[in-house]
Amino acid sequence: MSGFTGEEGGLMKALEIKPREVITGYGAGGKTTLLTSLSRELFTYGCRVILTTTTAMYSPERWPLVTNSCIKQALHETESLLRQHRVVVMGSSLTNDGKVLGVDPEWIEELYRCSSATHILVEADGARSLSLKGYHSHEPVVPSSTTLLLPVLGLQGLGKPLDQRVVHRPGIFSRQCGAKPGEHLSINNYIAAYSLMIKRGKSQSPKTRIVPVANQADSLPEISSLTRMGKSLFQYSRVERMIFTSLRPEARLKPPVRLVLAPEGGSRPRVSSVILAAGLSHRMGNVDKLFLDLKGKTVLEHSLDAALHSSVDEVVVVVKPRDLTRVRYLVRNKQVKVVENPNYQRGMSSTLKAGLEATAPIIQGVIFTLGDQPGITSRVYNKITEVYRNHLPLAVSPVYQGQRGNPVLFDRRTWPRLMELEGDTGGKGVLSTLSKEQYMQVEVEESQVLQDLDTPADYHVMKGKV
Repeated sequence: MSGFTGEEGGLMKALEIKPREVITGYGAGGKTTLLTSLSRELFTYGCRVILTTTTAMYSPERWPLVTNSCIKQALHETESLLRQHRVVVMGSSLTNDGKVLGVDPEWIEELYRCSSATHILVEADGARSLSLKGYHSHEPVVPSSTTLLLPVLGLQGLGKPLDQRVVHRPGIFSRQCGAKPGEHLSINNYIAAYSLMIKRGKSQSPKTRIVPVANQADSLPEISSLTRMGKSLFQYSRVERMIFTSLRPEARLKPPVRLVLAPEGGSRPRVSSVILAAGLSHRMGNVDKLFLDLKGKTVLEHSLDAALHSSVDEVVVVVKPRDLTRVRYLVRNKQVKVVENPNYQRGMSSTLKAGLEATAPIIQGVIFTLGDQPGITSRVYNKITEVYRNHLPLAVSPVYQGQRGNPVLFDRRTWPRLMELEGDTGGKGVLSTLSKEQYMQVEVEESQVLQDLDTPADYHVMKGKV
């Protein structure tokens, strides 16, 4: 399951959820909210979900609850409810204060094998709603059938004193993670906590994929600290990536995923170049401008080659259906993902959305390039990505002699707003909503950032420059 880019699919895409999964979350700082939010996204995309626990948890009120100490009876009740509601909460019984008591971990494999649920989400420990926790020897309780492990911590504890207001069992945490009581919690303490959680999770489910989650990332700490955390955790086998989220039980914040780090490339934020090449070329008459010749290469090939020779991690080109075969032939020996936009007549916004949906799950920023800008060089891409990776703003654009040009980079935190665009509009409306702190501009020496190819006269001028 990939291609989920908007508000409702942010977690699913970042975690790269498979068609069938047993997903176990454990730790502190929002794991219940994470699993509930993921259940909501899975529901939106037509999946059937069992949300359960191997310890105890509070049940979300919006979904039906099954409590039964007999697995056959619980499975029978759950199947009936799944057909109607698609998400069911399951436990063995209820406590006096309304908590759902957990099921035997061996139930999970039976549910996975015999129920119609596509996804089983398991909460494997408790933390009393605090940001971090110390672990008893029996924690967490991870089902061996788990396919995806989510160790979760809350970043709100970063920089705060180690005490019972921030950490569940602070004395145990102190011994396990190297912080003294009252000492301000650091990135190193978080690295130690995640390391412990990963080792404990792997000991119970050795072959599972692992994605550490740092929640409460409303405002991201310094990017160098985050990449250091990622590098430390990527030393463990099967850790696929690390995601930073902003999830709250009382509200759906946009977007849920704020940062994705991956082992490749030294855990730096990953950037994709999306070439928008599905326009109608109205002002060029009957000529498709993207296939015009410029010094032995087509206009589109010039645009693609600049991206391919730059520091971006992925190149995607979005084309009209009638151009699909031709473009695939042009890039047959190149690392380019070709995407068809069947809705190209709805304008640039549809092409932009198709490109976003096609990016890899680990991508953090997307540089949108117009296919008819063959004068853009790899130096422009490199300047944009360097500024972005060092500062992680919401957007970066090139500027030539005081004028803003293209291409423009948009961080994944802006993608939900981009996915709301309609008609023949690009990202200018989103840029206008960003503050100076959120939007950075980089001075370039290439005037081509201001030039695209719209008319035969433009083509004549460009032939003398490219």
